[in-house]
Amino acid sequence: MLTLGTTVEDSRVCLDLARRFGPVYAAAGIHPNDTAGLEPDAELRKIYRMLLEPDAVAVGETGLDLHHRRVPLKEQARWLRAHSEMAYALNLPLVVHSRAAEAECLEVLPESPRFPVVMHCYTGPDEVALEAAGRGWWTGFAGPLTFRSNRRLRELAGRLPPERLVVETDAPFLAPEPHRGERNEPALVVHTARVAAEAMGMKEKEATETLWDSSLRLLGLEDHARTDPLYVLGDNVYVNVTGRCDNDCAFCVRRRTPGLGGYHLRHSGEFEEERLEKAVDLLDPTWFREVVFCGYGEPTMRPELVRRLAGSVRTRGGRARLNTNGLSPGRMPREEVARMVSAFDSLSVSLNASDPETYRRICRPGHPRAWEHLMSFLEVARGSPAEVRLTAVAGSGADMAACAALAERLGFPFHQRGGS
Repeated sequence: MLTLGTTVEDSRVCLDLARRFGPVYAAAGIHPNDTAGLEPDAELRKIYRMLLEPDAVAVGETGLDLHHRRVPLKEQARWLRAHSEMAYALNLPLVVHSRAAEAECLEVLPESPRFPVVMHCYTGPDEVALEAAGRGWWTGFAGPLTFRSNRRLRELAGRLPPERLVVETDAPFLAPEPHRGERNEPALVVHTARVAAEAMGMKEKEATETLWDSSLRLLGLEDHARTDPLYVLGDNVYVNVTGRCDNDCAFCVRRRTPGLGGYHLRHSGEFEEERLEKAVDLLDPTWFREVVFCGYGEPTMRPELVRRLAGSVRTRGGRARLNTNGLSPGRMPREEVARMVSAFDSLSVSLNASDPETYRRICRPGHPRAWEHLMSFLEVARGSPAEVRLTAVAGSGADMAACAALAERLGFPFHQRGGS
């Protein structure tokens, strides 16, 4: 189940529910009718921070409302665009309220958004829903689909791509037939699903399987999980820069699991620079002890990007740390390595061996001179103002005592990752 926030306070409640109950996920956002009198920057910062949590899987409820007209359309559009920027930055779906403003939502949102969009609790014109479907958006139908007078809405559901339909409650409102007028609740969605099946021309079992899969794809859950560009562990936020790496370490966590801490971190491709720049730009780095450039790959595979992003973090008062295997001297000139390293407050360098032979056996590098490149990187690091530490993973097959002794000889502190 997805439970949606309509204010900052509601969004916090949604997150709390999601943390307490496994089948529940949260969306965080501010409803257009609840934006009156609010200062956008301050409120949206709070929403963005909540969206960094692993149980937050969507942005919203946001959108436009010309039925109540409590807030001028221009201001509503500003809030909708801001929510859509967060959806893009964090690779999350956007849940759009569009009461009496369906066409206006199409005008405000990009024609080809690089994030999923669902027209929530849709009752609007056919042509708008069909155009939205042509853009690859989802349409969500709630209790009104079942109302006897809504034949037109049922016919519309039959015209839309089945893989782009979802059913919902809009609880506690709009309970479906035969409970119309009662307090709505998630269990009643079964009635909406049955009517949707008839509208789609499918048997119930086929329709519910289709709707279920559509929901998972929309929300990026289970087999349809989307990669998270940012993730929070402890006091730090991590930037999932890339899935590429020039080592194939036998002990690497990405061999065992697609993610950590409830986040999906394995890359199917690679984030465009613009998305990662937006994700970091919307972040207040002072929320965290450090902004760590790490992820499920080697961040220095994208050296100019991490240098720029680290500079942005530090300019805004944050601390930037680079977690690296130290092999960048094999891919770029020494002066470029030094330039990249200078952007960071601290460096955490994976040693994971005390000699070249052990390194080749455990880390399985793609370059035959990888150990030399690692030692070269440490020479550059020694000449930088950054705090540097060398690390090794307990249980990887490396001799922790030998690694610590090597780190001491090289003049760096040593940290054992994992184990006791």
